[in-house]
Amino acid sequence: ADWLLTWTFVSPGRASRAILSLSRGGSDAATLREFDLDSKVFVRDGFVLPEAKGGIDWLDSDMLLLTSAYGEGMATTSGYSRTVRLWRRGEPVERAPVLFGISAGSMWASCGVDHTGEQRRVWFIERLDFFNSNISLGDETGAKTRLDLPTSAWTEIHRDWLAVRLREPWTVGGKTWAAD
Repeated sequence: ADWLLTWTFVSPGRASRAILSLSRGGSDAATLREFDLDSKVFVRDGFVLPEAKGGIDWLDSDMLLLTSAYGEGMATTSGYSRTVRLWRRGEPVERAPVLFGISAGSMWASCGVDHTGEQRRVWFIERLDFFNSNISLGDETGAKTRLDLPTSAWTEIHRDWLAVRLREPWTVGGKTWAAD
């Protein structure tokens, strides 16, 4: 099968580095490899993860948040990631500590790192299905606070702002907010 570049994740701390997501024929499962954009070669002793469903988000040039089904007990029944792990450069992925985990019956665990504000924020997301999720705000230590939002809400995050678009009416604080 032909390998296809499906995603590129550029490091915020070292713009010349990226994680390439390479999949066989465009499948959901991919191999992750660190790539030097200046020299156009894979980084020797860089981050490498065997083929699995999932992805990464950079914390800094030496730490990734890994959301991958790779490893024993790391997949949901849907075959996606059950955990968010803190993967440090030079550390075997099997030793990366779990910062966030969900039940195997949920669809997948994911995260996002917001580097745009004065303080780095990590968003932990439990996808219950394609249209419902639980969202928590935290940091790379694994500290997190679950946001009291309807699971069906669509969210967008930037700096100190959280935009919420409702798919159904939501009553909070004695007031009902309409969908859309």
